[in-house]
Amino acid sequence: MPPMVVNTSEWNDYKFGYKLVGMTNSAAFFGSKVGAALGSALMGAVLSAGGYNPKLAAQTPSSIRSICYINIHIIGLCLIVIFICFLFYTLEKRYPEILRANEERRRNGGK
Repeated sequence: MPPMVVNTSEWNDYKFGYKLVGMTNSAAFFGSKVGAALGSALMGAVLSAGGYNPKLAAQTPSSIRSICYINIHIIGLCLIVIFICFLFYTLEKRYPEILRANEERRRNGGK
């Protein structure tokens, strides 16, 4: 994840002339916090729908199914979505071109 954030910062410099390292890192940090909160809320909602009760010595079959659903199906779905997103991520291939253009612009006195 950190290299992707740096790549985004370089892209901003290449495309718009502003590096915005701090803003890019802040947005990534904020996104990770929101993602963690939404993931926790989703996990709690699925466990609640399955009837999970932490005070029971043995869980009901529906709560066990909800635990399996969280650990297998939801994670699998998230991995598929991440894989699809990576198929569209082409910035890494263009990175050498972007770095050369940024360095050339700086040498010529540009922003």
